[in-house]
Amino acid sequence: MHPALLSLPPADSGRLRTAPPAAERGAKLKVVPVDSRGQLRLDEMQRLLNSRTKMVSIIHVSNALGTVTPIQEIVDLGHRAGACMPIDCAQSVSHLPINVQSLDADFFVLSVHRVFGPTGIGVLYGKAERLEDMPPWQGGGNMIEDVTFERTTHQPPPGRFEAGTGKAAASPVSMRESRSLSGRCSNWLLTSIEDVCSTVNSSR
Repeated sequence: MHPALLSLPPADSGRLRTAPPAAERGAKLKVVPVDSRGQLRLDEMQRLLNSRTKMVSIIHVSNALGTVTPIQEIVDLGHRAGACMPIDCAQSVSHLPINVQSLDADFFVLSVHRVFGPTGIGVLYGKAERLEDMPPWQGGGNMIEDVTFERTTHQPPPGRFEAGTGKAAASPVSMRESRSLSGRCSNWLLTSIEDVCSTVNSSR
């Protein structure tokens, strides 16, 4: 029996690229359908979930469809089936408050430029027990605890996943500040549009 990976649409190119490597490892990628309004079919998700489901990949907010995924319900369903639950918060973190502990997902990922930080850095939050079970995916630099000709030991998480030079870029903007900035930018844009429309109308 093949292990299964569930993906919740809309799936971007990065998510679709997981299908060939998954197949090489004997896993099958299944996609939960959406209804005519772009909302996830939770009844179909429950039908697809079973004891072979190893992971359910979730997008919290879709900027393509404008939908907000009921992640709490989905995380609960996935955990009851024994699946690992990673959440892509890239589109939601600048608009919605995220409480990683209450949501209880296994991983949260986002790009920092989505919250007005510099490009090239991001966030990976993982539960301690999940990170402890994971081997490093790159080696060298600060992630090494000790190395000899006979063996290498690695730092505990999160250090073991931070190969190479230590922190070289950081975002100084807090989430509260980023949401405030987003609101001010929106207000400025709307006011500017109203001014332009008023100028055009008065010149007629």
